[in-house]
Amino acid sequence: MLIQHHTIAAHYVGVALQGAIRRGLDPVPLLAQAGLEADLPARLPPLQYAELVKAVWRTMDDEFLGLTTRPCPVGAFALMSELVIHAATLGEALDKCSRFYRIANDSLALGVTVENGQAFLWMRLQDPSRDADHFLLEFMLVMWSRLAGWLVRERIHLQGAHFIHETPAHVREYPTLFPCPLLFSQTRNALVFDAGWLQRPVKRSPAELKALLPTLPGAFLVKPVFHGSYTQRVRELIAEDMATGFPDLEAVAQHFWMTGRTLRRKLLREDSHYQDIKDDIRREQAVQWLAQGELSLQEIAQQLGFAEASAFIRAFKLWTGLTPGQYIATAAKTTP
Repeated sequence: MLIQHHTIAAHYVGVALQGAIRRGLDPVPLLAQAGLEADLPARLPPLQYAELVKAVWRTMDDEFLGLTTRPCPVGAFALMSELVIHAATLGEALDKCSRFYRIANDSLALGVTVENGQAFLWMRLQDPSRDADHFLLEFMLVMWSRLAGWLVRERIHLQGAHFIHETPAHVREYPTLFPCPLLFSQTRNALVFDAGWLQRPVKRSPAELKALLPTLPGAFLVKPVFHGSYTQRVRELIAEDMATGFPDLEAVAQHFWMTGRTLRRKLLREDSHYQDIKDDIRREQAVQWLAQGELSLQEIAQQLGFAEASAFIRAFKLWTGLTPGQYIATAAKTTP
C-alpha cells in the first residue's frame, strides 16, 4: 500500500490540462475520469491527481501532455525503463535514459554532467514557451529523479535544484517536489547530487519493474518512502498525535530496542535525520490545514505542538520560505 504524506495543489490541475485545452479538448470529461469536477478542492490526493494525468495521456496519446513541439506516445517511459533496468550502475541507467529520449523525441533533452564531484541531472526543452508554467519540466524531473532512487533502492539526497526561470508564484510547492536548496534564474534546469551516486549498482529486477509500471505516475507522485526503512518506521511512530509534541530521539529509539546513537546512525545511512522527519510531518500537515482554511493560526500551532502561533510562523517560514499569510495569499492567486 502506498502511504501518502502530502497533497497536490489544485494549481497543478490547471497546468496539466493546458496542452489538452490548447488542442481544443473539453477538460470536463478528463476531470471526470479522475473523479473531479470543475469546482476543485484546494488540494488533491496524489493518486487522484495521477488519474488525471493518465486521462490526459490516454486521450492525447502524449506523455508530454501537449506541452512540447512533438508528442511522446504513451508507453515511451515504460519502454525506456525496460532498457535502463538492465544497466549495471545508476550512471549507466541515466545515460541510457538520455540516449533514449535523444532518439525518440527531440522536443526535450536530458543528460548528466559531472562537475567538481557533483552530478547535474539536467533537462532542456526545445520550445520552453509551450511549457510556460514549467509543469512538464517539474513533472519530468520528478519522474526521472524518483526512477533513479527506485533503481538503486535508496532515496537520493539532492544537494540543489537549479532552474532557468525566475521564482514562480507556486514556489511554495517546490520543497515537496525538490526537498533541497532551490536556485532560480540559473543557466540550466538541473537536479544536483553527489556524483558518487552514479556508481551505485542498479538493484531492481525486470519483475519488479513489471509490477511498478502499472502504478505510474502515481507511485512517483507519492512522496517517496522506502517501506521497512527506519525513516518510515519513525515517521509512522511519531505522526499519530502531534499536539502532544514529539518524543526525543532516545525515547523513539527505545521502541526499536536500540540506543539513540544507533538509531541516528541508521537514519543517516538512509540520508535522513530525526529533525527532518519531524519538520516534514509538521510542514505537510500545516499546508493541508492552511489550504482548508478552517483553523486559525493559533489552533494550527497548538495542533502541531507549538506553544505559540509566533513560533509556528517562524518554523513555517523556515520550511517553505513563506509565512502562513504569504502562503495563503499565493494559494488564492494560483487556485483555478
